[in-house]
Amino acid sequence: MIGFALTALGWLAESFMVALAGKAVDRAVQQFGEQHGVEEDLKKLKDSLANAMLQISTIENLWLKDESLQKRLKELLIGLKDAAYDADDLLDEFQYRILKQQIEQQADEAGNRASSSSYSTPPPGKKIKTSLSSYASGLFGKGDDDDNNNDVQRMREIKRRLDDNSAALEKIYSSLGAEDDRGKKQLVSSESRQTSSFSIEPQLFGRDKELQELKDLLLKSEVASKFDQGGVSVLSITGIGGIGKTTLAQEVFNDNTVEEYFKLRIWVCVSENFSTERLTREIIEYTTKKKCNVPNFAALQVVLKEKITQERFLLVLDDVWNEERHKWESLCAPLRFGKPGSKILVTTRSRSIAGMVGDVDPIHLDGMDEKSFWNFFKKCAFGSSNSGIHHPHLEAMAKKMTYKLKGLPLAAKTLGGLMSMKLDEQHWKSILDSEIWQLPQEENGIMPALQLSYQYLPPHLKQCFAFCSLFPKDYEFSESKLIGIWIAEGFIVHQGSIRMEELGSNYFHELVNRSFFEKSTTRMVERGSNYFHELVYRRSFFQKLGTTTDRRGRVFIQSSTDEKFVMHDLIHDLAELISMGESYRVEKGKFHAIPSTIRHLSMYKEEEGMLTRGLIDYLITINYER
Repeated sequence: MIGFALTALGWLAESFMVALAGKAVDRAVQQFGEQHGVEEDLKKLKDSLANAMLQISTIENLWLKDESLQKRLKELLIGLKDAAYDADDLLDEFQYRILKQQIEQQADEAGNRASSSSYSTPPPGKKIKTSLSSYASGLFGKGDDDDNNNDVQRMREIKRRLDDNSAALEKIYSSLGAEDDRGKKQLVSSESRQTSSFSIEPQLFGRDKELQELKDLLLKSEVASKFDQGGVSVLSITGIGGIGKTTLAQEVFNDNTVEEYFKLRIWVCVSENFSTERLTREIIEYTTKKKCNVPNFAALQVVLKEKITQERFLLVLDDVWNEERHKWESLCAPLRFGKPGSKILVTTRSRSIAGMVGDVDPIHLDGMDEKSFWNFFKKCAFGSSNSGIHHPHLEAMAKKMTYKLKGLPLAAKTLGGLMSMKLDEQHWKSILDSEIWQLPQEENGIMPALQLSYQYLPPHLKQCFAFCSLFPKDYEFSESKLIGIWIAEGFIVHQGSIRMEELGSNYFHELVNRSFFEKSTTRMVERGSNYFHELVYRRSFFQKLGTTTDRRGRVFIQSSTDEKFVMHDLIHDLAELISMGESYRVEKGKFHAIPSTIRHLSMYKEEEGMLTRGLIDYLITINYER
């Protein structure tokens, strides 16, 4: 996969740097600098962090051809992030030492008050006071040159590592921008996704129910509308990247009944750039089939109003990412004058966007049903849904592959396409044994499609999501417990009077709305197994989940009052890829060479028929030589 691991590392490093830059200006850190005479070194460290963020932002969206160059950039990014984590540890230590000093000073003051009210001499409190004062003086006093020198040396060493890695990144980026062919040949253009009303799929698999539901809504003359006037209403299709939203929209757009009902049909691919002027111009040009040279936005809206009032229209806005309501309302201002029964159909990965624009509940696409997905995957891998009978061993391997893909059509196309290149058992086994993100993919493959969702997360959510790679696939997340871990990790930043648990809940549900989590249904597990849910942060404890047994003897995990959520396997693969080199999960049956750069480690093992799960903060519990 061209350069994706590189860009993923850049995004996570940048999100961590943003949080770290905030810690560098924390009052306790500044107070430490003032007391110990290291203000200037702290300022230089902060400047180095800012420069590192700048370098990451310049290279994070590069897609490179040269694998050796990718490897070098990856090493630099990991080194940069590792130095930043050491800076974070150092600033944490400064905060701790200031807070400890404040506590000991309070103890001194309490001892003074106790001694002044006592008639005996010398009171026990006086001895404690003297001991504490001497200790505090030795630990925090400005006169302790050894401590101060050590702090300065550590800051300067971290700063040197940040600067060296940043300079190396800048040098590589400059060489890529060279005017000669040498630099340009390393770059691969990463253009915005483009779609049209023509589907590349000759047949729609497994979406008959959703297609009929969508047709019924489109052909319905009266749908409650959020517009102040007219009969124009907005429908939406939601789901994770690669689930088939665009394909479903294309299918309904070209349906004969829909074509007869809407005399004017318009298709516009929105993608990441939600420019109201660009979109208005494209709608006009699609309608007239002529280039629109109207110079300003106000005049464009007048032209659009004139064009769409002539016929009942269907406007498809594919792949919408914009969450700003005023932009949406500005685009729709002239559209509301359309004839009654006109519809706007939006496809988006975000439930929040669907809620903002839609007049009815969105049509949410989940993974395809098992039978339909199997037929589709066979077509992708063998060329037709019946060709597998000539390759029984390969068909059995293909069946195993479908379990990994969990009904995601684009994943079937990506993996099926790789497998179809060579109908060989060894070739297929190597694909089956690999993680999805380790396999070669084009820019329109499944992982690049999913990475867009991560790319457009705000920095505070990127860390929260990547951290979830520590949990195994099919893990059932408890909202409240995951939020507790995020708070303990420092991922949730205090804002005014809002409780951190409330902020964490907002974070969590934003990830749900963006399709990173989905609600869990009751899971069936193997009979006789005892499974335990876990919440562990620096200290382990386990809570046994309730189970129930049906008449056939199958054991089910019961839902608790705290609703459970799961990640699609490929979303989990995305989290693993992004957190590579930072988080690591140890599981039974796998060889583990734990990288020295990791900061979080989770371990899973079986003891006496019980699956126990421990989540460990690697920095706190394990010391190792760098």
